[in-house]
Amino acid sequence: MPVRTNTLHAVSSRLRLWLLLGPVIVGTIAGYVGAALHPTLAVENPVLLIILNPRNYHLALVAGQIAFSTFVVVAFLRLITLDPLLYLIGRWYGPAGRRWIERQVEGSGRMVAFVDRWFPKIGWLFVFIAPNLIISLLAGVTRMRPIVFATLNVTGTITRILLVWWLAERFEGPLDSVLDFFNRYQRPATFVAIGLVVLQVVLSTRKGSGELSDVRELEQELEEELDGAAPRPAEGTADEEMGATDDRTGDPR
Repeated sequence: MPVRTNTLHAVSSRLRLWLLLGPVIVGTIAGYVGAALHPTLAVENPVLLIILNPRNYHLALVAGQIAFSTFVVVAFLRLITLDPLLYLIGRWYGPAGRRWIERQVEGSGRMVAFVDRWFPKIGWLFVFIAPNLIISLLAGVTRMRPIVFATLNVTGTITRILLVWWLAERFEGPLDSVLDFFNRYQRPATFVAIGLVVLQVVLSTRKGSGELSDVRELEQELEEELDGAAPRPAEGTADEEMGATDDRTGDPR
């Protein structure tokens, strides 16, 4: 009976991990696809472009081509989708996430000291400005309150979207010139973009860097954590973290 229970727990833990990490992997691959096809998508399907890859450059390119409401809603949903998952990975698998972060940054000893001393104090600013893979993981690893992370993430993302829209209006002329170039030379521009993305992936894979390599290394670190011992949230259970309102946060998120 204990063996069966342990087996079911291991399967449940691995399934939970993939429910969190799977969308991150898909989102990373989608980003590469969007970057490779952006000369075509910027002209023919701007909404699809920001669904695949909502980097600031792409957002600015399409801002003048779609309605403001569509721009805000699509960009917001795409930008914010993966951040809570990365936060939960850091919160539930803290030791593995921390080891991965240490390997990503040269001089990891200084990084650890910075995280221990400063991130709990000014981490809110990083989450507001740039809740990327490392920042969202750090927020979870340092156990930032879920309601604080969610509030900063939402307000920071909306601020970023509105700022990009405002800048796109101010630089409408240069952006229109880029779109006109893509419209006139769509096929060769797309071929060049595909070639650059493939080259970037190949070089980053050889060096062990780049977003795809980073996510793959994080996956391996988390898998090793599961193989060594079934991960548990540092406070309470996963169900309590997701579904129970407690005195600390007043909100399940």
